[in-house]
Amino acid sequence: MSNYVAIDGKTSRRAYGRDGKALHLVSAWAAQQRLVLGQEPCGEKENEITAIPAKANRKLPAEFDAEIYRERNKIERFFGRLKASFRRLATRYEKTSSNFLAMIKLASIRIWCQFYESAA
Repeated sequence: MSNYVAIDGKTSRRAYGRDGKALHLVSAWAAQQRLVLGQEPCGEKENEITAIPAKANRKLPAEFDAEIYRERNKIERFFGRLKASFRRLATRYEKTSSNFLAMIKLASIRIWCQFYESAA
C-alpha cells in the first residue's frame, strides 16, 4: 500500500473563531499511519472549486468546473451501481474499514469484469 496524504476541509460544529463566526479547518493526515499531520483555520469557502452547477433560475449563477462535474458524476453513478448490485455494501455489513474497502474492491472487480466481457 502506498503512502499518501489526505486533505479535507470541514466546518466545525459549535466551534467559533475569535470573530464569533463558525470555525473552518483544513486538515491533512497520513492515511496509512492514521496520523494527523496538521490543521489550519481558513476562511469560509476559501479556495474551493464548485463541482455542482447552480440552479438554472438562480439570479447570480456561480461558476463551476465542468470537467470535475463529469468526473464526479462517473464516480457517483459507479457507487450507485455498487450499492444497487451489492446489498452488503449499501447496508455497510462489513464493520471494519479494511474489510469494507476489500468488499468495495471485490465488487468493483466484478462489475469491471462484467463490463469488459460485454464490451469484448
